[in-house]
Amino acid sequence: MGDVDERRAGRQLDLIGEALGAAGRTGAELWLRGGWAVDFTLGRVTRDHGDIDWFTWAEGAEALARELIRLGYTEVAGPPAELQRDFAKDGLESSFTLIDRDHLGRIVVAGGPWAGTPWPQDLLDGGPGGLGGLSSPAAGAKGPTPASSA
Repeated sequence: MGDVDERRAGRQLDLIGEALGAAGRTGAELWLRGGWAVDFTLGRVTRDHGDIDWFTWAEGAEALARELIRLGYTEVAGPPAELQRDFAKDGLESSFTLIDRDHLGRIVVAGGPWAGTPWPQDLLDGGPGGLGGLSSPAAGAKGPTPASSA
C-alpha cells in the first residue's frame, strides 16, 4: 500500500465489509463511490481516504440505518436526511447518498434541494470490484448532470 496509512485503510475496509453485510441483511443495495470505488475497481488501495462514500436506494435507507446503528454506528448531522445519511464508527465516517427513480425510470437525486435531478444513467454501471477479500459494485460516474428541462 506504499505511503498509505495501512492501519486506517484496514479499518475502513472492515467498515466496508460491515456495511455490505448490513445491506445484505436488510435487502439494501450499495455501490461504492468516490475514491474507494476507484480502489475496488483497481483492486488495490491507491491513497488515504477521508471517508467511505456509497450510493443506496432511498427506499431501503431506513432499514439500513437501523442495522448500522445496531452495529455500533452513530448517525451524524449532515445534508438533509432525504438526500444523504452519514454515520461514524470508531472515528471513521461513512456517507450514503440516496438515489431514486423518477416517473421515466431515470436514476435521480432522492431528496433535498436537488430532488429529481438526474444522475448519469450509467451511474451504477461501474461493475463489481474487489479488494481485501471483499467484493462490491462500484459507481462508474462522477456526479449529477444538470436537468435538461424543467
